[in-house]
Amino acid sequence: VYYKRVDAEPGQRGPHLFRARLDGAGETCLTCGQPGSNQFAHYHPSGRWIMFHSNRGKTFQLFAPGGGGIGSDIYAMRPDGSQPVALTKSPEGQDNFHAYFSPDGKRLAWTHINWAINEGGTGYWDVRVADFVETPDGPKLENVKVILPPNGDFYETQHWSPDSRGFLVTRSRDNAMNLELHFLNLRKSPPVLTRLTENPSWDEQAIFTPDGRKVIFMSTRDHPSNWESFAHVSRTVGAPTGFDHLLT
Repeated sequence: VYYKRVDAEPGQRGPHLFRARLDGAGETCLTCGQPGSNQFAHYHPSGRWIMFHSNRGKTFQLFAPGGGGIGSDIYAMRPDGSQPVALTKSPEGQDNFHAYFSPDGKRLAWTHINWAINEGGTGYWDVRVADFVETPDGPKLENVKVILPPNGDFYETQHWSPDSRGFLVTRSRDNAMNLELHFLNLRKSPPVLTRLTENPSWDEQAIFTPDGRKVIFMSTRDHPSNWESFAHVSRTVGAPTGFDHLLT
């Protein structure tokens, strides 16, 4: 089991990533002594690497690494915390988050945000896919492709299908911040994005059941809140999805 704790070491910035057995025994800190906040870990199917998000080395930081903000890059390390290596190396003002390995271990999908205003950044999201390649010096990403382009719409990558043919994506549709769940099929040419939900709420954090027949996701539907009030106003006035980068 891999998880984060904010009280890793007195006086040291956190949170940090830990490993423990299912009963909680054998707790070991994997990133203590390393810089930055470190969280959102994902085990490579081979068991040889753990992917995680970190804001180490970044001057401009906003929100926690891996959750969507500014200053997060994607890293990999051995299961014992050794040999950390950066998989992405974005400049200041950008962010890489919600990264997931495909079940076959061959690819990595994630969401990217560009807030580097001095370099033409607009705060737009895009979705990227790359090959995960192991070398004697550690893993690296090759053939990085922008699968869903930056256009102002909100994007957020979710888990892959069990057969590795594609992954789930939250994307705004119809009006600003109407966040609907989609499936992006990469085996189609060009890739096909299929909408799965039709509800003026926030639908995300999705994962397939192991047999691939159903999807479990989180939603704000059926829960009256300030968010639902905003969603109703956005739908009523027809605010375009291109405003999402300003409203989030």
